[in-house]
Amino acid sequence: MPETNQNPYAIRWSKFATGERLPFLVSARTGLPVQAPTYWATASRRSRGCQPNTLYNDLRALMFLYLWADARGVDLHDRFMSGALLTLAEITDIDTFCGRYIDEAIAELPGRAESVKTAASPDRSQCDPPSSVAIAFCSVRWQCPPCCTKGL
Repeated sequence: MPETNQNPYAIRWSKFATGERLPFLVSARTGLPVQAPTYWATASRRSRGCQPNTLYNDLRALMFLYLWADARGVDLHDRFMSGALLTLAEITDIDTFCGRYIDEAIAELPGRAESVKTAASPDRSQCDPPSSVAIAFCSVRWQCPPCCTKGL
């Protein structure tokens, strides 16, 4: 795969001295964990007893949120720290974006001159939409009231 289509994020596993495994969403450029998802995964999800593979799936969904933000020029940290919420159009766009294959999502990032050709999108009606995990992440990380996330 050409370098221009590489994912700027990766999920890396760490194994502690106790034998516990924990995934981290990291920036492929720096190799460092992305702060907000790391905090959310360890403080909110891990403390509730989520299994490592569940955390991996959650972080993979958040990878799509971060890819969407990069593709659309949205600074998630600044947006949420200022108290501004995502607009309905942005949430709809996230939902559409999360339905893409990873290569299609990466091709939308700025500076990606090549477009990736893929087969028609499969029926994903049986899959949990990654956007619900992203919304749950945002609500926990930035302390949204429970009424905003009812059913997630």
